[in-house]
Amino acid sequence: MIDSDTQRLKQSFTQASPINRDLGVIEAITHAGRVIMYVDRPGEYLDEHGRPVSDQQARMAGFDVDADQLKRRKLERMAQAHMKIDALWEAEREAIRRGDYTAPPAAPLQQTEPLPDPDKEFSRNLAAAS
Repeated sequence: MIDSDTQRLKQSFTQASPINRDLGVIEAITHAGRVIMYVDRPGEYLDEHGRPVSDQQARMAGFDVDADQLKRRKLERMAQAHMKIDALWEAEREAIRRGDYTAPPAAPLQQTEPLPDPDKEFSRNLAAAS
């Protein structure tokens, strides 16, 4: 059961957000008011009016700011990698449309060593120990 303050708070954040979405929210209350972080935007802390708050205020509210910043950097790097992949994909798609696309050669299969038989290894180790 969500209390009316939390419901109102979630509505105000949803309305203040550029994207109207219903995602998880992590909330903490301090002497200065509420601090909220959307789970899909780690490291971005907001007050009850949707305004950013400092990392120190978020720490005081109980957020693990350092861990959230690491998560944020990871998401940013993943977004950059996705942009690069999308650009490569678009370039290949355009080459296919023009008719000058050639598929890259398939990588050769790697020969791997067979895994040792555990029974033979045990027998060999037992014999060596005797």
